[in-house]
Amino acid sequence: MKIAIFVEGQTEQIFITKLLYNFFPPEKIQILSTRRNGRHEEINILDKASHAEYFVLIYVAEGDNRALSALKDYYPKMEHRGFTKFFVLRDLKSQEYKKFGDAIIDKQRSFINQINSKKNIFLHYSKMEIEAWFLAAPQLFYEIDKRLTVQNIKKTIGQDLDVVDPEIAFKSPASEVKRIFKSIDQSYSKSETDVKEIVSHIDWAELCFQFRGQKISFFYDFLDDISQIIP
Repeated sequence: MKIAIFVEGQTEQIFITKLLYNFFPPEKIQILSTRRNGRHEEINILDKASHAEYFVLIYVAEGDNRALSALKDYYPKMEHRGFTKFFVLRDLKSQEYKKFGDAIIDKQRSFINQINSKKNIFLHYSKMEIEAWFLAAPQLFYEIDKRLTVQNIKKTIGQDLDVVDPEIAFKSPASEVKRIFKSIDQSYSKSETDVKEIVSHIDWAELCFQFRGQKISFFYDFLDDISQIIP
């Protein structure tokens, strides 16, 4: 099975890669990624697909709305090359969402419905940013530095991460993560190194099962559709 996942940035690419490697037997999956460097870029990486049972291409579109436009541009070609499932993951931290709210979600889902006759395209959102999903599992911060207890984090950001839903409580989850690390004189810049450090400390069993029905509903919506392809 060939699966394409369109995302807006490196943070999402790293998170999804680690998520999939924690659910698929390593001998059954190959994950590659590419970035859009221009509107007319061809996805030459398609030719690198191995004979793994599951081949996942994560396409980093780099910017607001570009994941959807990339899907529109490449969907026919990729379907012709044997891709059978297509995912788009967008964040909602944009001027567009700030101005129009959930009407933007309705508009984009309507667009997907127009081209989704085979019901193989899945549009999802991280609200407001994927860092909300990091904040939902605060134990990871403690694993990084023992000073980052939930109690100490509350003193820094004014919220108890064991109680609040980060998708609702924070307008800029990435800024809250920056504040947490700044409290111990460290930084968070969304760099590859920073994101990999955080993601490496996620307890995936906790994140994927413990909080269902309590918080990060957008994550569980995404996870439920991804789970359709997990053997």
